[in-house]
Amino acid sequence: MELITNGAITTLILTLSAAIAGLGMGIGLAVIRTLEVKYLNTLAKAYINTFRSLPLVMVLLGFYLVAPGLLRAIGIDGDIRLACAIIAFSLFEAAYFAEILRSGFNSIPVSQKQACKSLGFTTWESYKHVLIPQALKNSFPVLMTQGIVLFQDTALVYIIGLTDLFGSAVKLGEMKGNITDYILMAAAGYMVICVVLQRIANRRVA
Repeated sequence: MELITNGAITTLILTLSAAIAGLGMGIGLAVIRTLEVKYLNTLAKAYINTFRSLPLVMVLLGFYLVAPGLLRAIGIDGDIRLACAIIAFSLFEAAYFAEILRSGFNSIPVSQKQACKSLGFTTWESYKHVLIPQALKNSFPVLMTQGIVLFQDTALVYIIGLTDLFGSAVKLGEMKGNITDYILMAAAGYMVICVVLQRIANRRVA
């Protein structure tokens, strides 16, 4: 059970870290896209289009192959698979969160922006106090769904040798000589968690 527990903790850390970091970067990218500052907008669009055009498994594997060499070059050594996975997932999810939030910003009535101007809010104050909270609220169901997809995708860390919930089930199955049953148990666990999260999202919508 210790192996499963450690795997579940790794999955939780990876999911929460990537969700928080990805959402933070996604908000920044979405704000840049809605402000439409020429050069920044072009850079943000290039970032989003690049990561949305690549398979996640390629981003994860590519980053894992490149990052260790760069870190060793500056004197950092050791097992950095979790850090690589968190960074890769965060960068990847930021592109999707950004587009979801941009739709949330676009759904805000123009009158809200006009009200901010009439109250003397700066651009930053308008986004901080009015626009970002409303965009998050409007986008919550889709953001939650993307978060569920992120949780499911964490199983891909198996390819870089990181033991998450799925990886621990595989290892335990190999040790017990019954890998199929343990993979099915892991699949059932993923299904239960995803159903619970989806119901939470649906309740917020209702």
